[in-house]
Amino acid sequence: MKGYLVLGVLLFASCRSGRDLTEAQTDAVGRFELSMAYARAGHDDLALLTIHKAIELEPGFIEARHFLATILEQRGEIEYAMVELDRILAIDPGYLPAGAHMGFLLVTLERREEAKQWFNTCLDADENYVPALVNLGILLREEERAEDAIVFLSRAVQVAPKHANARVQYARALTDADRVEDAREQWEAALDCPGLKEEARAEAEAALESPES
Repeated sequence: MKGYLVLGVLLFASCRSGRDLTEAQTDAVGRFELSMAYARAGHDDLALLTIHKAIELEPGFIEARHFLATILEQRGEIEYAMVELDRILAIDPGYLPAGAHMGFLLVTLERREEAKQWFNTCLDADENYVPALVNLGILLREEERAEDAIVFLSRAVQVAPKHANARVQYARALTDADRVEDAREQWEAALDCPGLKEEARAEAEAALESPES
C-alpha cells in the first residue's frame, strides 16, 4: 500500500521503555496485524473495521492510526486521511512519517506550497529524512528547478543508496540538468536497487541504451 508506513514495526512507548504491553495493547497489536492482512488480501472494508477496533483499544497507537490514514487514502478519502494525520501529529508532533504523508497528500490536492512546508518541517527535524528529501526533490523538478532538486535527491541517495525511487528521481533531475554521464551512473545504480518498479526499470534501460547517454 502507498504511504510512508513501515509495516511490522510497532513503537509503543511501553516497548521503548522495556515494559510489558497491557492486555489491551496486546489485543490492539493483534488487530493491527489482522487489519494489515485484510488489506493485503484486498478486503479494505474489513481492514478498516479492524484498524478502528485497534485504535479504540489503544488510542495512542500511532502506527495503527497511520495505517488507518493509509487505508483512507487508498479509498480516495483524502480529507479524512488528513484528519487522521492531524490526530497523529497532535499526539506526537515529531512523528515524521505523518508529516511526510501529509505533504504527499497535499501534493495530490495541488496544494504544493503547503506540501513543501511539511517536507521542510520534516527536514528541520531530521535533515536526512529520505521521504521528505525525495518528495521535495520531485516537487522542485516539476517546477523545472533541476539543480535545486539535485541538492535534495543527491542527499537522499547518500543516506539510502538502495532506495530505488530516490535513484530514479535523481537520474531524472540530472537528465533535466543535462548532466548525462552523472544521470547514467544513477540509472545504472537504480537497476541494482531492490523494489524497482517495472516502469522505472524500462525507463532506466532505455536511457542506458540511448546514444545520447
